[in-house]
Amino acid sequence: MFHLLIVSSLVVLLACCTEESTAQIRSHGYPQSAALGDLSDTMLNTRAIRQSARIKKITAIKDPPNASKTTYLKIISLDSTGAIGNIISCLPKTLQMESDLCITSLFEYHPTGQVAKGTYFDTKGNPYSQLKSVWKADKLHSIDMLDTANYILTTESFDAQGRTISIEKSDETGRIYENNRYYYNSDGLLDSMVNNHYGSFRYIRKNQGTGKIITMKNRYFENSWQYNAAGQCVSHESHYYKTTLSVPSINGEEYFYNTDGTLSHIIYKSSERGSFVTRYYYEYF
Repeated sequence: MFHLLIVSSLVVLLACCTEESTAQIRSHGYPQSAALGDLSDTMLNTRAIRQSARIKKITAIKDPPNASKTTYLKIISLDSTGAIGNIISCLPKTLQMESDLCITSLFEYHPTGQVAKGTYFDTKGNPYSQLKSVWKADKLHSIDMLDTANYILTTESFDAQGRTISIEKSDETGRIYENNRYYYNSDGLLDSMVNNHYGSFRYIRKNQGTGKIITMKNRYFENSWQYNAAGQCVSHESHYYKTTLSVPSINGEEYFYNTDGTLSHIIYKSSERGSFVTRYYYEYF
């Protein structure tokens, strides 16, 4: 389960490795990581924001309502440029889990500032997953994420402009069992995605007041993101409809920011799991 927290954040939520401006994140129509290593709930603390605020450490704590103690802890260490050096993510001891489970993620960077390598270790120091990028003519060509425990290889490929064009998952025999392909319009914005199980999705952008709403949907589910005038994502909501592959559910998040643009807290709401809050605490250079 804990491995899914990492892989889903890096791949399923369509996080990519290139630095992106606020405008680019807004135009794509879904929250993206500004640098690989940001998990889903820190995706809007971009590297530019981290560097401008001179942040050296971020502590993220998730607290469900009426909980007697913290249920999840994440500590992110950064250098003076805002690049992430390592992340320590932990689940505390519970009735179902006899000891704390922590994953340590270490990152190395290409001269361009993009992530070149990521290594993940479990509590005992055993390799958990590995990430490696491939470069051609000084441009990021692809990223391989290997789940060493289950041997699942996830490959994200990029075009000459650094845009994601495909994400594939394969087993140890090389058989591809999941594939996402991405298409862009004449303005360079993400127009559609095609998944081999769920079919095609279109991205629809509409202005709302001084902000914008972007929707991605097909007959299986619908996702929508709302942005304010500053280009900050303020809410996300997903509706999953009943199919042979899923059960009906509604999930959502509300994002709140500090005056320096960093995340203050996120409120998560789920029709299946209730609600909880992630709060962010910062240390500075």
